[in-house]
Amino acid sequence: MRDENVAPAAVPTKVPPAASARAPLARAYPGEDPFALMQDRMDRMFRDFFREGWITPTAPAAVWKEWPRVDVSCDAESVRVAAEIPGVAEKDVKVEIDQGRLVLTGEKNDEKEEKGRNWTRRERSFGSFERVILLPDDVVTDKAEASFSKGVLTVVVPRKVDEKNKPRAIPVKSS
Repeated sequence: MRDENVAPAAVPTKVPPAASARAPLARAYPGEDPFALMQDRMDRMFRDFFREGWITPTAPAAVWKEWPRVDVSCDAESVRVAAEIPGVAEKDVKVEIDQGRLVLTGEKNDEKEEKGRNWTRRERSFGSFERVILLPDDVVTDKAEASFSKGVLTVVVPRKVDEKNKPRAIPVKSS
C-alpha cells in the first residue's frame, strides 16, 4: 500500500555527454536548435519587413527616407535610373539635375472611402520622398529624358562620347 503523504523518489537523470556538448553550439549555430532557428528567422523577418520593400508612406521616417528604391546602371553611352513609386501620380513626381546630382522628389496623397449598410472604411496614405543620386562628371544634362509608366520612373542621362578615351587595340612589337 502506498502512502499519499510521501513524495515519490527522485528519478536520477543522466544527460548523455554528446547532448551536453552540443548545447552551447545550439545557441551559436541556429541550425542546431529548432527554436534558435525559428527565433533567427523571426528576427530576420521583422528586420526585413521594415527595411526591404515593405516600406509604405506611413513607415517611420528613418525607413521612409530610403524610399523609393532605385536601380542605377551605367554604361559607356548613358546612366539609367529606374525608381519604383507605386501609388504616386505622374503629376506629383519631379525630376531635376542640379550640380551633378539627379534629384527625384514626389508626394503621395491617397484617400479611399467605402461605405456599406452599417459600416464605413477610410484608408489614407500620404507622404513625400526625395532621393539624390550622384552622377558622373561626363554626363550631358541637357539631353536627359524621363518617363513614367505603371508606377516606374525611368531617367536616362546620356554621357559624352570622347573619341580619345574609347578602347583601342595596341599592337605589340617584338624587340
